[in-house]
Amino acid sequence: MKARSGRDALGKLDKASVDLIISDWNMDDIDGLTLLKVVRKHPRTTAVPFIMATGRSDKEQVKEAISFGVNNYIVKPYDASTMRRRIEAVIGALT
Repeated sequence: MKARSGRDALGKLDKASVDLIISDWNMDDIDGLTLLKVVRKHPRTTAVPFIMATGRSDKEQVKEAISFGVNNYIVKPYDASTMRRRIEAVIGALT
């Protein structure tokens, strides 16, 4: 499932189950950190692996995301193999 914004993601997560969330930190309506906080508070999504993508490698930003339960973090730009490693780190080997 793909969402166009944080608000769109919340609406879709309310209606469907997912096995992994990959979110950008910077979005127009609801940022990735807010999305992470909401996801972690909802009983149905609290344990869903969450990977945050951002253009900044700010250590304080990373620490903040970790404090709210992000499972992995990726700094843009990234390539497919980097994304694959991040995904495998949180859900296991991809086949």
